Amino acid sequence: LKLNLQLNCKLLFLNNYIFLVFSALGALAAPASAASQSAGLVPRAVALTLAPQTLMPAAALAAACRKLVEPCNPQTTKVWMGTVQPLGKLFLIDSSRPLIAVLQRDTIAQQWDFSTYRHSRAQPGHGTGEPLEIHPAFYPAGDGGYAVALVSRQREAYSGGGADFAFADFVTLSSDPKPRTAAYALRYAGVPFSCSKMMRACFDEREYKTSSHCHHEMNGYLTIQFPPRGSAEAGWSFTWHQTDWPAHVGKNRLHHTRSRFTLPAHAAAGDKALPANVSFCGRPQ
Repeated sequence: LKLNLQLNCKLLFLNNYIFLVFSALGALAAPASAASQSAGLVPRAVALTLAPQTLMPAAALAAACRKLVEPCNPQTTKVWMGTVQPLGKLFLIDSSRPLIAVLQRDTIAQQWDFSTYRHSRAQPGHGTGEPLEIHPAFYPAGDGGYAVALVSRQREAYSGGGADFAFADFVTLSSDPKPRTAAYALRYAGVPFSCSKMMRACFDEREYKTSSHCHHEMNGYLTIQFPPRGSAEAGWSFTWHQTDWPAHVGKNRLHHTRSRFTLPAHAAAGDKALPANVSFCGRPQ
């Protein structure tokens, strides 16, 4: 039994690691038709990737942080770049505040500080909790503008398992070029962004020996389809993707589902407002 429990703990760690990597993908742009893409009619999200350190060594990052209205912390700030962005433009995201700044040719071109932002999923009386996460992507918000996802997480712990639920507030960034006055406006609130859940299903030595899978596992993520440029309909279309691996069955019995839904702009979604066919990993308790 001791050996089985040790093996089970190792498997639990490995699966949780995979879930964390998978959940980090967050919301992606849903694929559009080839004709629409080639015609440039459907805008797409701009995913950011970590910039190589050669583009901004530690000393340069520290100097850039000092240029901000409220200096960022070089220890918690990462440098990102977009493959379709103009050459020389980098993005600083400080996970401890949170804050995002656009750096171009060693000059702070624009910045947005969300340190005082109250997420739609914030629970009164629960303190400040974990800092909000800025997902490293820009989402088209019409008229050449972009939105970002401010992510708040809710975690649950179980005996031999756990769950992680991520909710996103999508906020449209001001195009005001003045770095000290850049503002933002809420677009969609409390949208389920990603989730993972693992629940133990084996409780004695016999079950550990005979079961092909001693957990019930779920993970899910969001994709977004954006309206064509010039369309009178400005709303986004969301698709929830989820994979369920029931207990006591092999990996060949994975169950994949996709559910589309829409939301009114500026309205909170959250798990309670989702259609019944959107599981969201069983939803938070």
